[in-house]
Amino acid sequence: MTDASDPNDDPFAALLRGDPVAPPTIHEASAAERAKENEMLQRAFQRDGRRTRRRNRLRAMRKSLKIYTIVIVFVAALLGVFWWQTSGSTQQRLLPTHELRDIRVVRVIEVTAADRPDPAGTDTEIRNQITNMNQWFRTETTADGAGVTANLRTVDRAFKLEHVTLLVRADLLSGSATPSLEVAQAMSSAGFTLGADEAAIVFIRIRPVSPICGESAARYAVVFSTACSSATAESASNSSRVAAHELLHVLGAVDERCAKHAGANGHVIDNPHDIMYAASSATAAPKSADEHLDPGRDDYWGITKAGCTDIAKLPLWVKAK
Repeated sequence: MTDASDPNDDPFAALLRGDPVAPPTIHEASAAERAKENEMLQRAFQRDGRRTRRRNRLRAMRKSLKIYTIVIVFVAALLGVFWWQTSGSTQQRLLPTHELRDIRVVRVIEVTAADRPDPAGTDTEIRNQITNMNQWFRTETTADGAGVTANLRTVDRAFKLEHVTLLVRADLLSGSATPSLEVAQAMSSAGFTLGADEAAIVFIRIRPVSPICGESAARYAVVFSTACSSATAESASNSSRVAAHELLHVLGAVDERCAKHAGANGHVIDNPHDIMYAASSATAAPKSADEHLDPGRDDYWGITKAGCTDIAKLPLWVKAK
C-alpha cells in the first residue's frame, strides 16, 4: 500500500482510498506585486501604442510621398510641354498627331474674334492669298512633272470660303503661348468641326505676343493676318506663303527622323530659300519670291527614305488644271 504522504501519489487515488488530502494553496498577490504587474501592463500598452503610431506615421508618409510624386511628375510634364512649345525657333508649332494619309481636302476658314469684326474686302484678300498659294505649289512642282495643287473644298467649281465667329475676345487669343491651339479650341466651342479626311487653313486678324505670323495645331494651319502685313520672324513674308508654310507643317514637315537637314523645331536649317527654313529675324527672312519647296528634295518633298512619309505622295494633292 502506498504511503499517503508520498508526494508522487495521485491525489485522486488518495481520495478513493479515503486518505485525507490537504486543500490547495491559493497565493494572494500582494499590493506591491499587483502594482508591478500593472506597471508592466502599462509599459506593454505604451510600447504597442508607440508601434501603432509609428506604423500609422509611416503609412501617412508613404501616401503623402505618392501624392507628392504624382504632383511633381505632372508639373514637370506640363513644364516640359511648355518648354518644348516655346523653345527653338521663334515660330511655335505643335506636331501633328493625326493620320496624314487620311487628309484629302483642305477647307479655308475666315475666323472672326468676338470683339473684332473683319473689315470689308477681307474675303477677296483671302481668296487671292489662297489662289497665290496654290499657284506657288503648282510652280514649285512643275519641274517634277507633277504640277500639283492642294485639293480645296469647292462649290460651283470655286473653293468655298467659310466663316466662323468665335465666342472669345481677340486679346485672349493673341495673349496665349500657343495661339493656334487656342483658335482651334475656340472654333470647336463655336460648333466648328473637321471631317476625318479634312484639314483647315484658318485666317484670323490677331497679332500674337510672339513675333509669328502663322502657327499650326494638329490639322489647323492658322494664319495671323494682321501680323503678316509685313515681314516678321517667320520665314514667309506674306499670307499666301505663310498658308503654304503652315499647311506643310500640318502635313508633317519637317520630320527630324526623316529630313536630312532638320532642326529648329520642325524646320530645315540648310537653305534660307526653303519655305520651311527657320528664319531667326526679319532681316534673315528671304523675299517671298525666293522661297522654294524643298529645293534639294531631301527633307520633306520627294524624299525616299524608308519608313518616312513623302509629303508629295499624300492624297491631298491634285493635278493642276
